[in-house]
Amino acid sequence: MIMFTEQKIRGPVRDILIEGRARDEFALDDPSEAATALLGAISQAAMSQILATGGLDAQATGDRLLPLLLRGVLSR
Repeated sequence: MIMFTEQKIRGPVRDILIEGRARDEFALDDPSEAATALLGAISQAAMSQILATGGLDAQATGDRLLPLLLRGVLSR
């Protein structure tokens, strides 16, 4: 399971973060840590929705989470 998660989920997210950092699109120190944090946030949001409603609307959840995950919560 750990190998699957690394190859199919965490690894590709980390690679996107590394590429974005190289193009100065993402300001982060550790792409591996950031990938783990992002996936944790997504997992928690999905689990909370499933527990609250009995199902998951992945598109709606993604639409709400993506801006938050990419822009953060700081006012600019």
